[in-house]
Amino acid sequence: KPIPPKQGDTNAKPQASDTGRGEGGSPPSENEFEVLLWDLDKLTEPLAVLDAMRIDNQRRRWPIFVTAFGPDGRTVAVASNKDSTYTVALHSAATGEVTGQIDTQSENLNSLALGSNNVLAVAAGNTIQFWDRETRTFLSSLSSNRGGPGIMRFNAQGTLLAAAVGNQIELWDTISHKIMAVLPSADRDWATDLNFTPDGLGLVVGRFTTSTASWRISDSSARTQLAGVAGESRDQHIRLSSLAFSPQGGLAIGTSNGETWFYG
Repeated sequence: KPIPPKQGDTNAKPQASDTGRGEGGSPPSENEFEVLLWDLDKLTEPLAVLDAMRIDNQRRRWPIFVTAFGPDGRTVAVASNKDSTYTVALHSAATGEVTGQIDTQSENLNSLALGSNNVLAVAAGNTIQFWDRETRTFLSSLSSNRGGPGIMRFNAQGTLLAAAVGNQIELWDTISHKIMAVLPSADRDWATDLNFTPDGLGLVVGRFTTSTASWRISDSSARTQLAGVAGESRDQHIRLSSLAFSPQGGLAIGTSNGETWFYG
């Protein structure tokens, strides 16, 4: 607890009381739990309290918090078991303010994952729900027959979702909603965390044992089909002869009749 200033001390400053951490900015009591947002450049006090809950001794319910950062680091999602169903609160990582809420209407929530294009994945039981974070609308869902995902991560492109289910890792195609692979555990131990490499082609899985598995991923699914490269003549004998990408992601395709097609 903060020490009160001595009487007559004119240089005494008031203690911060707007952090949500109790009177005078003091830490919570033993039966309170909090989700704190920290600025690593200012570790004297938390930037914000994103959520807080007391232990309910009568109902024997312990606080459960599930959190996840967005891929750009600007959004923090927090879900808790305060109510009968889980609501995901979206916070600004810069200020901690609530920017939106999504009611999952689920009594169980295992994990959260935030992907690119404003997608939120919610593991509720054996089902993974996909939500649009901006419009707060439900997009689709997929189900696992191996159990409830404990940890989920998107790749940087948002096209793949890795989910730890028991001692296995499921790799899902988020566009076709089909499972691409099931990665087994050599020691049959559960995963403690997992994450994709920045290029999305590698997956690292940590487990309760001292082993850490690294997987190389080949994503061969077609995302877009480009038509029209045969030219106006639609000559079936005209074929693609070369292609190249620019550093900005533009695509140039050269055809056997001397034409070059450009795609943004």
